[in-house]
Amino acid sequence: MDAHAATKEGQNEVLETQIRVSSDNHAAKKLSRQTAMIETYRDLMNKDTRKMPDDMRSELVHMLKCMREEIFNKNQ
Repeated sequence: MDAHAATKEGQNEVLETQIRVSSDNHAAKKLSRQTAMIETYRDLMNKDTRKMPDDMRSELVHMLKCMREEIFNKNQ
């Protein structure tokens, strides 16, 4: 009986560790995606639009608005 209880307790510890690692991996992937999005947003904000056609410039503005909402509204 003691061996069975010890085995079950060990299995529960392994399961808890796996859940924690999975959660940490999910958080890391989410942070990585958000970091990449912020870097892209920053690069697009610094883009020279003086020689850009109007339709392309309006697409850029729309994309920046969408990205800004995605990045900053999720954090609040």
